[in-house]
Amino acid sequence: MFGLKRFRRYVGRTFNVSEWLSVGLLRSGYRTIKILYRDIGGQGERVIETFQEAKDRLQLTETQIQNRLVHYKKTSGVYGCLFMASLVYLMVMSKKGQWLFMASSVSYSLMLFALFFRESFWYMQMKQRKLGLGFSDWISFWVRSG
Repeated sequence: MFGLKRFRRYVGRTFNVSEWLSVGLLRSGYRTIKILYRDIGGQGERVIETFQEAKDRLQLTETQIQNRLVHYKKTSGVYGCLFMASLVYLMVMSKKGQWLFMASSVSYSLMLFALFFRESFWYMQMKQRKLGLGFSDWISFWVRSG
């Protein structure tokens, strides 16, 4: 009986699974994320700003706006071309049955699309001189201008 208690204690200390998994660290990380989410979500009303107000606040000149338009158009073009190339690569890898390369290509394509979307969305807002637009506005902008 005495040996069994010592054995259980030894096994409990040696094979401490909760310590191996860092359960305490995971719990504290969860609490931190929960607090941050609550703090971010409870900041109040969304401030709606017109393009002119943003231009005045950032002290942008017409020349700076035109330079940014050129920059956003070029960078969105580069990201768009890279995105299309990654889709072609994805199709080639799918035909060859290279599943690992396909998985990495999907994540790479999504990242490139996000960069393309960001730059082209900023271009659209500056071109139309209107803030607060959405995804459907972005699509209709490219359908009309394409």
